[in-house]
Order: sequence, then C-alpha cells, then structure tokens
Amino acid sequence: KINQLLVNEFSQSASLTENHRILAKLPIETFWTTNYDRMIESALSDAGKVPDVKYNNKQLAFTVPKRDVLVYKMHGDVEHPSEAILTKDDYESYHVRMQPFLNALSGDLVSKTFLFLGFIPQFIHFFQTHVFQILTLLERMIFYIVEAADKLLVGMLQCICRIYFIQACGIDETKHYITEFLF
Repeated sequence: KINQLLVNEFSQSASLTENHRILAKLPIETFWTTNYDRMIESALSDAGKVPDVKYNNKQLAFTVPKRDVLVYKMHGDVEHPSEAILTKDDYESYHVRMQPFLNALSGDLVSKTFLFLGFIPQFIHFFQTHVFQILTLLERMIFYIVEAADKLLVGMLQCICRIYFIQACGIDETKHYITEFLF
C-alpha cells in the first residue's frame, strides 16, 4: 500500500522549477538526492546532458556510456517503489542494505565540495548516524541552503566540519543564493 502511495504521489506531473534548470546547467558532475521524483534527471536531459542514474546497489557496477553526470538517488526511484527507502525499518537498516551507497557518499564527501538544498530532519539524522565520522575528517567546504534549521544542530555541525549554513526564505531566495554562489 505504501509503495502505491509513492507511485501516486510522485508520478503526478510536476513542473520543473527554475532551480532545477539552474542546477542542470552548472558544471556539476555528481548529484546526490533523496527525492523519489525524476525532476533533476528531466532537467539534466533538457539541458542536453546524459544522466547516469543510480538508485540501487546493482547499478553502481555499471556506467551509462557517454554520461555527463552521475545522479545518486539515495532513497530510490518513483518507478521502482518496491526498492525505495520508505519506512522506519528501511531507514534503520539503510547502513546494511545500502552500504555501497554509503561508501560512494563517503568518498564524495571527502573529495568534493557539496551544496545541500532544503532541510530534511531525517536526512540530518541519517548523517549523524551513518556518516558522522566522515564529517569530522572533511577538509572541503559544505554549503547548506535551508529555509529553517535547528540552531543546536547547526552549531554542532559547524563545530565538527566546515559547513556554511545559508537561511533562505522560499524558492526565489534559494534561487538567488544558488546563482550568487555558483556563477
């Protein structure tokens, strides 16, 4: 029943936002997303890029020929709901079930500059639980554009790694920060 709900909710035709289009035009080689929808893939294709999408462990072993960008869908894909991370049990067993994804994420966190958009408390909890040790080793800067954030959590993260929080009020201000920092 929950799988059908995922399909119903995220199969609705949604319009790409200007932020999707901006991100797709940037020289970003890797996207990490917790979204089930296909918005970033659509924006990348519209921008003339070939995305290589990974939403399960088996896909990590294969590379799309002539890909321009790698998209990791950490919680799964709307068209494959039976494999999606949806329930509390899924989140709690993620570190076992999706260890190859965690390994790839850990490598990228160490070697790449990250821009996080949005605030998902479960995702922050996920980081605290599964990627905390990596965060303490980071030399690269992390940028996090959020609408609202827990001040205690922000302070803690700023103490353990080089993370720069930017509070944005709505999609227009988020667009402003994306273009200001990345162009």
